[in-house]
Amino acid sequence: MAPDLPSDPSKKGRQIFTVSELNRKIRSSLEQEFPILWIEGEISNLRIPSSGHCYFTLKDETSQLRAVIFKNMHRLLKFKPKDGMQVILRGRITVYEQRGEYQIIGDLLEPKGKGSLQEAFEQLKKKLVKEGLFDERHKKPISPFPHKIALITSPTGAVVRDLIRIITRRFEGIHLVVFPVRVQGEGAAEEIAKAVGSANRMPGVDVIIVGRGGGSLEDLWAFNEESVARAIFDSRVPVVSAVGHETDFTIADFAADLRASTPSAAAELVVPEKEGVLFFLSESLQRMLQVVSKKLGQERNRLSGFMGRKAMISPISIMSQHLIRLDDFQDRLVRSIILGIREKRQEFAGYRTQIRMLSPLLRVGRLRSILTERQREIMAGGKAKMLLHREKTEGTISRFFSRIPTGLVRNNRETLQSFNVLLTERMSERTRAIRDRIGGNIGKLEALSPLSVLFRGYSFCRISETGAILKDSAQVKEGDWIDVTLNRGELRCPVHKVIVPPKE
Repeated sequence: MAPDLPSDPSKKGRQIFTVSELNRKIRSSLEQEFPILWIEGEISNLRIPSSGHCYFTLKDETSQLRAVIFKNMHRLLKFKPKDGMQVILRGRITVYEQRGEYQIIGDLLEPKGKGSLQEAFEQLKKKLVKEGLFDERHKKPISPFPHKIALITSPTGAVVRDLIRIITRRFEGIHLVVFPVRVQGEGAAEEIAKAVGSANRMPGVDVIIVGRGGGSLEDLWAFNEESVARAIFDSRVPVVSAVGHETDFTIADFAADLRASTPSAAAELVVPEKEGVLFFLSESLQRMLQVVSKKLGQERNRLSGFMGRKAMISPISIMSQHLIRLDDFQDRLVRSIILGIREKRQEFAGYRTQIRMLSPLLRVGRLRSILTERQREIMAGGKAKMLLHREKTEGTISRFFSRIPTGLVRNNRETLQSFNVLLTERMSERTRAIRDRIGGNIGKLEALSPLSVLFRGYSFCRISETGAILKDSAQVKEGDWIDVTLNRGELRCPVHKVIVPPKE
């Protein structure tokens, strides 16, 4: 007989896995083999969905690897990753079983060749520069003699003691207010920003000093946060930044109105030395007294010179001489005026005599007398002789009138007509101007007239009993009567309800 054979020879001596079992074993092996590792590569296909997780691919010249940084770790990154950025990622290798793909789950990401904090510093600095938070035009001047200074720093460090000691030594009596805050670690930036706002709300604060001692970039990071920079920029009180040593620069330094290399230097910049101020005032007082004394001496010499003059010694005598001269001038002026009037009067009388002699009426009268005499002679000598004399006389009269300058009469007539036309035009212009002004005033009166307001549908009210104009509902009470004046007619109305507006 043949030996017994298995029913399915293909399964003899084989271990068969499901896909899930194989992916699970591969995942376990990878996680045990590579618990924590560092990988260098270039970021590509960066994607941050609404969940907040960060998905991207790390690649080099020939290979690529999927990577993910979950939300809780991504939130702690100090910079924003971008496609094309060379980075170093720390994490652990695992397998995403549903797709059978292996990937690295990162917990720390740093830019290659530059720390993450430095990259975050540069990114925030560029952002705030673009927004204009560091512009010089926003810098506020520091008061040269502050009365109240707010100190925002750690209450237990050496910085606060140095600030108090130096400020008190340089100028005692200045009011110091300390706002205790954490200057490093979680939540320090929020405390600093809040303290800046509290100092602004405190009355009388002239300047704010924000500072701490030196340290690493990580130690000083609270002063590189955006919230601190914006709080300093929004402060209405000038802010002096005194963070770290002379070589340390923070975002707060750029946003502040004044940067001090150290906290001690900040105290010296903000508070003047009292002895120096007193010495300066003393020197200024001496110089002022010297200038005033010199000026008084010069004016005293000028006054002495004036007092030595004759006018100052005997002003009455000089005034008497001037009065005599004035009377003399007055007499001479009166005589000159009288003489001039007399001469003009004589000249006028001569002109009047000449005009009278040249008067045509006088000549006509003479000729008429001659005519009358000739008529009598003609009556006596005969009619022919009379006619001859009449012709001669009429010819003489015609020749006389022909000698009168007709051009003078014509010119005077044209001048009179021109004056008449000009006078008529001026009167018309004046009449139009007066009419326009009266029309404008009538328009203004109509615009300001209360009747115009009533015509547009408005009305005004008076208290019926007293006739007083009603301006406030508190002037009447329920049951009173009021008169309402409209554009046409009046109404008498009872008051049923009084609504008094609230006081402003």
